[in-house]
This record gives sequence, structure tokens and C-alpha cells, in this order.
Amino acid sequence: MNPRAENLHATDRDRLTAATFAGITSILLGLLYWMSRIGFANPIRPVAISVGIALFVIALPAVMTSFRQSAFGATEEWWGSQMVIMLVAFAFTALAGFAVHVVHVNAGVPIALIGTVSFVVVFFRWLRGSTLLPAAGVVVFASVMAVWIGGVTWGTRYKTPVFWETIGNRGNVHHDPLYNVAIANMMRAYGKPSTGLDGLAYIPYHY
Repeated sequence: MNPRAENLHATDRDRLTAATFAGITSILLGLLYWMSRIGFANPIRPVAISVGIALFVIALPAVMTSFRQSAFGATEEWWGSQMVIMLVAFAFTALAGFAVHVVHVNAGVPIALIGTVSFVVVFFRWLRGSTLLPAAGVVVFASVMAVWIGGVTWGTRYKTPVFWETIGNRGNVHHDPLYNVAIANMMRAYGKPSTGLDGLAYIPYHY
């Protein structure tokens, strides 16, 4: 293998490793969240869709760039880079969310399915070129990272997975989620961030 090909191979390996690490972390975070609500109302569908959408943003740009590099080698066009494709994926999910209010069609499931299939492709492409110990190290590190992130994020009253149960039991919750849920429901019902007091006055907040 010539030096240029070796460099391309190393770049692709780095890309697939990063996407695999982030994908495993996302999947385990979703699983940990769902497990933390066992014993309460605990539908799996919204959690699975959220994880799938995360995989859409993480894995689809990586697999598209990997296949493109395998087929055509390195290219200089900025618009074909993984980062640009990732920004497009972000924008697409945002536009799909905005479109729900207009067309009354929720694209969450197909986006999640595309993300899941993309991650499976990324994972097996990464696994095919890996050796046992480094691959196991990535999986273990991603698992530890997921547990740490979950503990930091959900270990307080601000974003606890049992928020509604806590507010019903002792009322000791942070006030921000209540406000954000209220505004989110106004956006879902009326398409505008508003308190709904005195009409639908627009609130210029960072929505």
C-alpha cells in the first residue's frame, strides 16, 4: 500500500472509530434512560426514536464519507466533507421537526431507521478492520463514557428521568423543564413560542 493510500485508510479508520464510539454511547444512554424508568410509565418508542435520530446525525455522514472515499479517494470539495454532511443532517432533522406542525407528518421513525441502518453499516465496516483488543477498548470506553454522561446529566433534580414522579411525590424539581414543556406544547399546538396570555404574543427566546 502506498503512503497516500495508507493515509486515506487511516483517515477512514479514524472516522469510523469516532462514529462507532459516539453511536455506542448514544445507544447505551438511551438504554440507561429507559432502565432508570422501569416501574413507571415507560414506553420504549420515544426513546428508540431519539436514539435513532442521534445515530442519523452521527453515522450517516460517516458512512457516506467512507463509501465516497473508498470509491473515489480523497477529494478536495468542502461540500463533500463529513462535517458539511453532518450539518445538513442536523438541518434536515430540524426542518422535519418544524414540518410536523404544517404537514402533520412525523418523520421521526424513518429518520431513526435510516440512522440505525447507517450505524450498523459503520459498526461492521469498523469491526472488519479492527483487532480484538483495540475494538474491545473502544467499546468499554464508550460504555464507561455513557454511564458517566448519564450520571452527570440525570443525577440531579434538573434533568432526572423520574421528573414527573418527583414533582408529584415531593415537588422538589427544577423550574426550567416545566417552563420549557409549556412552551414546547404551545409550539406544537399553535406553531409559536408563546405563553398564550393575551393572545399568542411571540417570546423571543432561544428556541
